[in-house]
Amino acid sequence: MDEPLTRWAFTVAFGLLACYLVGRVVAEIRKPLQAVMHLLHLLMAVVMVAMAWPWWGYLPALPQVLVFSAGAAWFVVLAVLLATGRVSHFDTGCHGPLHQVSHAASMLAMVWMLVVMAPTGDAPITHHHAALGAGAVLTGTAVTAAMAVSAVALLVETFDALRRPRTVLPGPVDAGSGVVMSAGMAAMCWMMLG
Repeated sequence: MDEPLTRWAFTVAFGLLACYLVGRVVAEIRKPLQAVMHLLHLLMAVVMVAMAWPWWGYLPALPQVLVFSAGAAWFVVLAVLLATGRVSHFDTGCHGPLHQVSHAASMLAMVWMLVVMAPTGDAPITHHHAALGAGAVLTGTAVTAAMAVSAVALLVETFDALRRPRTVLPGPVDAGSGVVMSAGMAAMCWMMLG
């Protein structure tokens, strides 16, 4: 990601998303499931901003991999709890099990990006990925496709939210923020494959 325009586009998109998510974490602080969901996405947005810049390569990758792996597990457990009726849809902002699975996929996309961008030896992480192995390309293609499908599904949800009464959750801004997150992640994964 050597183009300044691309770097700034990711920075602005994910930076605005991070600002929105800070507000969501604060607003949902008394609803722990929603607060944790928004906090995980806030961390993801901040790391996505950092990934756009060369200095990110000096940050340790392992703690980030562990956080996003735990985040993926969190969303899978939440999906199972929703599907089995042990957690109410109202506790998760009216997002059902499939929505939680898409969140888990986005966390796994972060893990993939972190692993692919991991430094070799003493060299810092770089943004040149021409030497990706076949396995990394295959999983990266799957991750990119999952993020693109998620972006389209969330775009449909955004349009549905625009037609619903304002009292019904999730609202169009919440769904739209998911579109930005998924589309931005798909774009960054795609660039890493190129």
